[in-house]
Amino acid sequence: MANTVVKLRKPFQGHRGMVTELRFREPTYRDVMSLGEPGMLVQTADGSKFVQESIGIIDEYAQRLLASEDADPAMLDQLCLADALAIKELVQGFFYSARTEEKAPPDKSPPPS
Repeated sequence: MANTVVKLRKPFQGHRGMVTELRFREPTYRDVMSLGEPGMLVQTADGSKFVQESIGIIDEYAQRLLASEDADPAMLDQLCLADALAIKELVQGFFYSARTEEKAPPDKSPPPS
């Protein structure tokens, strides 16, 4: 499972020097079963639907999935708004991508001989 890199718009001083990027791993079964979904589909009285974010769960995922070498979830507190939003979107993107892949048509090619 490859890590996803977020290049920071506003680097900050870490324990081992300037932090210019952060690496995050994809969520696993245990992560999802422990934390739940980062959002919930809500239907309004008029029938329209939207995803209600759970910012607390998104934060828990960001801290848990941080995979940088000197990963310390406290370093996330130093992020500027633009970088915080990029990480929030990354966490949500893991779930969106998984669902998109899930709905892709199955590969109908014959098995290798």
